[in-house]
Amino acid sequence: MDKILSNELSAKLLESMRGIMRYAGMAISKEMEECDVTWPQFHLLKTVRYQGRIPVTSLSNRLMIAAPTASRMINGLCSKGLLEKEKDSIDQRITHVKATGSGLRLTEKLDERLQHVLTEMFEHEDIEEVEKSVDCLSRVADRWSAAEKRSEK
Repeated sequence: MDKILSNELSAKLLESMRGIMRYAGMAISKEMEECDVTWPQFHLLKTVRYQGRIPVTSLSNRLMIAAPTASRMINGLCSKGLLEKEKDSIDQRITHVKATGSGLRLTEKLDERLQHVLTEMFEHEDIEEVEKSVDCLSRVADRWSAAEKRSEK
């Protein structure tokens, strides 16, 4: 692919992703407000949901936030009963977090709402075109994930 075209497409993709995330946040803001959860907290909860039990340091690295910021967010979510912390059985200096049943139910509820909104947004689009776009983005995400895993080793 032509480098200039590639750069232009990358910039357009990033801007589109920012827009989608901004509007997704707006679409579920009422539900998040009712649950007293911010968008960054929801993102943290979703990360824990998909990763399972995860060390705080790994979580802060994955979210690209400072460990003290992650700890404050985790403490807030623990006080709401959405996360729980536990010390590592081998190394007591390491703290792991995992989602509680309430945390899992909340992320599922908000995900369902987001899926509903996205379904409405794609309602007037050509299904084959959407499938191709989703397939392409999935491949890119898989490559990115693989690269991230290699860099963690």
